Amino acid sequence: MPVRPMVGRRELERWSEAQQTSATPAAIERAIAQAQASGTLNLTSRGLVEVPEELCAWNAKGQSDKWWEVVQLAKLDLSHNELRHLPEELFEALDSLQTLHVGNNGLSELPSSLQRCKILARINLQHNAFQRLPSFIGALEGLVHVNLDHNALTRLPDALCDLVLVETLTCPFNQLAALPERLGRMRALTKLDASSNALAALPASIGDLASLSELEVGHNRLSALPEAMARLGALVRLDCRENALSGAGGIPASPRLAELLLGFNRLQMLPRGLPPSLSVLDVRDNLLVEVDEVE
Repeated sequence: MPVRPMVGRRELERWSEAQQTSATPAAIERAIAQAQASGTLNLTSRGLVEVPEELCAWNAKGQSDKWWEVVQLAKLDLSHNELRHLPEELFEALDSLQTLHVGNNGLSELPSSLQRCKILARINLQHNAFQRLPSFIGALEGLVHVNLDHNALTRLPDALCDLVLVETLTCPFNQLAALPERLGRMRALTKLDASSNALAALPASIGDLASLSELEVGHNRLSALPEAMARLGALVRLDCRENALSGAGGIPASPRLAELLLGFNRLQMLPRGLPPSLSVLDVRDNLLVEVDEVE
């Protein structure tokens, strides 16, 4: 059996020193200078309580000795800091941004200047303090990946459904009581994770998500699935564990369905007509009184 090497005190001290060094003003200035040439700025885990002023005047005359050579910022990572707010003017000069990661802070609002980022493709807001999202998020028409997990969201704005290019939407560990009725407009969705919320029902329009391959709605309060879900022909994985499902109506007849997780519900019968592609079926801790052989 291989023996794992022990991490010694010196290694831990070096790591701690490196973390402290990376948070110094000089280290942050170096990171910004490098980003002015590369277009990628990583300021994660720097102990920041405020956004550096240089970001609010990116590529402005006088901000650099060769300001005319500063490239547009494409990727910005401010995660794992102590930020409580983002300056309103932050994104006015960052309209070429493609990736924004501000997870693991204490944010509760987004500045309206963010809507200038029309080609933003990926946004990560996880582990913050958002109770709501602004309706102008619908103006971020280039979004493909949206991560909202571990916040305090009670609803998602209807404008989110205007983002027709979004492929992955993850919003577990919030306080959502419902999903937008127009969810079905997001036809490019391949993964939707709304687990660990307070959902009592799913919108019927979910059946219009023809590209959806992974649906996670476990750990909610669902008593039934909409019959329209049976139309989800691309679904590969469906997780509905730990709800209050009493019937199996709405289970998709997808020829690709490989994982069907229905454990910890109130089912009395197994779903009918399960496809031969199914490799994992979890019906633990239900109220099954009739169990037919699954072909």
